[in-house]
Amino acid sequence: MTTMLQLSMTKQKLILLFLILLLLILPSGVLYVKNNQLNLFKHSSFINTINQTDATLKTIIKEKQNTTTTIALSLSNNESIKNYLKDQNNYMLDLHQFSLQLRKTTTFKNVWFQLIDKHGISLQRSWNSYKGDRIADSRLDLQKMIKNPKTMNTISVGKFDMTFKSMTPIFEDDTFLGIIEVITHFNSIDQKLKEKGIESLILADISYEKQITKPFSQKFIQGYYIANKSVNPILLKQLQQTKIPSLIKELQNKHYIVNEETNQLFSYYQLQNINHEPMGHFILVHQIEKLDLSKISKIEYFYNIILILTVLILVILFYFNYNLSQNENNKYLISKVLTIVIGTYITLSLIIYFIINEKYNNDIKTYQNTIKHQTLLKFHSIKNNIQTLSKLIFISSIDKPNIKTLFKEQKREALFNALKDEYNKMVQQYHVRQIHFHLPNNTSFLRMHKPNFYGDFIKDIRQSVEYVNEHQKQFSGFEEGRIYNGYRNVYPLFIGKEYIGSLEVSFDIYSFVERYLKDFNTERVNLLINTQLINKKVFKSQQSNYIPSPVDGFSFDTLVLNKLKNIKNPIKIKEKAQENLNVISKKIYLGKPFITYFENINELTTSIPIVNRLNGEIIGSFQISRDASYLQNRKLEFLQLMATILIVLAFLMVFIYREIILKYKFNEEFKKNQIILDSQQSFILITDGKELKTSNNSMLHFVGFDNLKEFKQHYDCICEFFIPKQGYLQKTMGDLTWFEYILKNLDKDHLALIKDKNNKEHIFLLQINTNNKINEHDYIVTFIDITTVKNMEQQLIQNEKMASLGSMIGNIAHQWRQPLSVITTLASGIQVKREYHQFKEEDLDDVLESIIKNANYLSETIDTFRDFLHEDKIEKDYIIQELIAKTLNILNASLQNNNIKLVNSCNSKKDIHKTMPSGELSQVITNIINNAKDILILREIKDATITITCEQNEISTLIYIEDNGGGVDQSIQDKIFEPYFTTKHQSQGT
Repeated sequence: MTTMLQLSMTKQKLILLFLILLLLILPSGVLYVKNNQLNLFKHSSFINTINQTDATLKTIIKEKQNTTTTIALSLSNNESIKNYLKDQNNYMLDLHQFSLQLRKTTTFKNVWFQLIDKHGISLQRSWNSYKGDRIADSRLDLQKMIKNPKTMNTISVGKFDMTFKSMTPIFEDDTFLGIIEVITHFNSIDQKLKEKGIESLILADISYEKQITKPFSQKFIQGYYIANKSVNPILLKQLQQTKIPSLIKELQNKHYIVNEETNQLFSYYQLQNINHEPMGHFILVHQIEKLDLSKISKIEYFYNIILILTVLILVILFYFNYNLSQNENNKYLISKVLTIVIGTYITLSLIIYFIINEKYNNDIKTYQNTIKHQTLLKFHSIKNNIQTLSKLIFISSIDKPNIKTLFKEQKREALFNALKDEYNKMVQQYHVRQIHFHLPNNTSFLRMHKPNFYGDFIKDIRQSVEYVNEHQKQFSGFEEGRIYNGYRNVYPLFIGKEYIGSLEVSFDIYSFVERYLKDFNTERVNLLINTQLINKKVFKSQQSNYIPSPVDGFSFDTLVLNKLKNIKNPIKIKEKAQENLNVISKKIYLGKPFITYFENINELTTSIPIVNRLNGEIIGSFQISRDASYLQNRKLEFLQLMATILIVLAFLMVFIYREIILKYKFNEEFKKNQIILDSQQSFILITDGKELKTSNNSMLHFVGFDNLKEFKQHYDCICEFFIPKQGYLQKTMGDLTWFEYILKNLDKDHLALIKDKNNKEHIFLLQINTNNKINEHDYIVTFIDITTVKNMEQQLIQNEKMASLGSMIGNIAHQWRQPLSVITTLASGIQVKREYHQFKEEDLDDVLESIIKNANYLSETIDTFRDFLHEDKIEKDYIIQELIAKTLNILNASLQNNNIKLVNSCNSKKDIHKTMPSGELSQVITNIINNAKDILILREIKDATITITCEQNEISTLIYIEDNGGGVDQSIQDKIFEPYFTTKHQSQGT
């Protein structure tokens, strides 16, 4: 037994040690994961911010370049500039005035102009008077421009600044005269970044330090020229304390740096020259508090819930382990209940999970379907707009007599020249990919975008052209061609009723992409093209325009991909899960739109398969992505809800477990207590006075029932067993029930007379403890059987009475001695006188009167004695003084014989009337005076005196009995009023 106990204790210690280790490891693990998730979210948010900033910066730079080019193009046709280039001696030109005019009338405040001749010599600068230098020697871009004069946009570093340069060649009748160069600065870039909450430091690379001999901003930092004159001075001061080369290198390696002290996010963007070497550096600064990091609180909340749940489960396990260790006797029961509770917890958790997960999945599906529907509506809207635009182009530019005549007569070069200018405008403005003429036999006649590619037979390659030539009806839809893919609108051409061929107005896919990005809240748009169709239809020489995509069986269009890089990041296929990519590949071939959630990059991508309307082939698929924060938030809400429910459920299960164990313990304790209560002879019951709520077996067995249920089938209250008798409780006491009567008289003893099942009467003392009531109406009532005690009490009373009777007889004996002696003496005197014949008749009356007098005295003594012994409890009206006098007459002789003086002061008082039984007062006075007499004799008191005094007040009558025997001993003063207390031998006590 000892060995088993030791093994059990060892097992408990091992479990406790294991739980302690879990308490140390699991919360630490949760905190680690929490911090890791927070760091991942911050990293992801910072990377997204940087990507968005890079995209924004690219757009701003592109807009700046376009604006600069627009100004340059407008000046290239300026006659004043042309005349100055032809004859500088006879014509005047002031470029500074151009700059001033722009400053006054536009938002361009620091636009520089430079006029360069065809040899690369600067003829005039608007910002200073320096001229005549051959700048082509140090400008690679200028050297290329002189060799091949065409508009060129660059960002370069010169003597003065790092600037945007737009060089436009100036011609007159195809004669190259020179170059107008428009130069704009980075201050506007800095200003636009500030408007978006981004501070910037724009630097020219340190390699240009010596080249910038006349700095526009007049600012350098550690050898780097500062290109934005309006740089924030606080930021500049902050970065002056940092090694710029090290900062740039660190930003290139890490992508960003967080300054915890200033709560700033630093990122980097590099500008490269035409040789792809570092030319400029953008150090970009974000205030972190302005970034959208609201999800951090949700992540913290979720993991705090998980932490609480983890600690709670461990505490519960501690509790269970402790409970098991403290309840060895009930270990089997506790283990069983614990198993049931844990099983119930797991079952309920799974049920709740499946219910909530079903609701969550339905919500996600509904949201995804909504997004898919919205995306399709936008897609069809853009397609309809393109169709309308295509029709407008056809009507306004193609469906004209001169154009159709040239086509009919097959004058290819003349037709090309007639449409060339308009076509170039269409390409620039509307992303028109091609204007393509087809002969009725499906032979290519003229491709405006590739005029040298013609004469190829496109039957079986271009079903749309076949369809239009065969049916002479318009066709609109996506189709892959020999050179590119696009949205094609093919129109039949007629001269009168004569069918002369067909005309295709096609838009590149980028037109769709651009409109999505411009008009809708879309993250990315891209196009996947069926690789088999590319290999089957596209010229071998043109297949390099496509590159493989990670989606099996599909390729990217490099035209779209390259254009997207200048606006927004394209779809990050490489970052997406391969499993999702395989699903996309399979679903595209089904030909129906679908949606895919990429959780790792938080994007929702709608795939719209492009189907050839004529043959049902899958051409490719539009991939339209948008931010999926809603899904992330819903998932986080789902996890938070589940964690909260699991915590609440855990508390509930612990509560249920505790209630079951407590109920079991309560039942066990109740059984034990019931056994204890049932072992009591007294009745212990709970009642409101009208109905018995519960009771111990003593009461039930007393009245002849086995259980409470059986009792209640016949009776409601124990009071139904009360025997009506004077001096005892009855079912009703006047207007009160027996129960109410006790509660109103708690200072009194209450007796009830009840017959047992054998019809034998028992006396019970009823007690109610109002401090331990069960509730507002129910109390615990104790019935104590005092039948035996009452019998003993009656016996003691009888004994006491006999002792008092003995004392009274002694007193009567003293009283009777003198009158008996007088009667005896008178009778003896008559007898002697008769013997001696001395008796006289006249003496007889005196003798007889004296005998009668003494005999009457004896008779009165007997009456007093009879009153003393009378047990009649009937109350009558008595005069207190007379009752006291009669009692003292009996006692006086005994006191005189013992030389004790009795002083009765009651005679001098006014008659005091009292309604009462007379014998009890006489008995009390007799007992007190006898006790006083005994103590006076015992202590041999000289001049022993007993005094009795009476008083009457408004409330009561007071009788004082005093003696000079020294008083009652202090040690027994508190006991003298106890029933049956005496200091004498039991046989003598009164």
